[in-house]
Amino acid sequence: MTPEGKKFTAFIIGVLPIVLATLVFGSPPPLRPSVLFPSARPSVRAAHAVHAKENVQCSECHDEAGNSIRAKDRLIPAMSICAPCHESEVGDGKTWQAE
Repeated sequence: MTPEGKKFTAFIIGVLPIVLATLVFGSPPPLRPSVLFPSARPSVRAAHAVHAKENVQCSECHDEAGNSIRAKDRLIPAMSICAPCHESEVGDGKTWQAE
């Protein structure tokens, strides 16, 4: 058998079980289970364009915005910050959409 044939055979032997297992059992479980590593994405998405049209300043919702120096700073406000303006929307099934 040629070296290329050996490589192809090794590739098939290595990949075929993975492909077959995926077809039979579905996709493999995530490497980071959500129970141990919950999503960092917020459950509510703010429509920044809507707030900007209403002349809401960034610091009204993001009190640390003026001190932020990195894009990765977590400036997500607590629901208690949103509630004074949006309390009628909290719990009634409305979804706040991203712009």
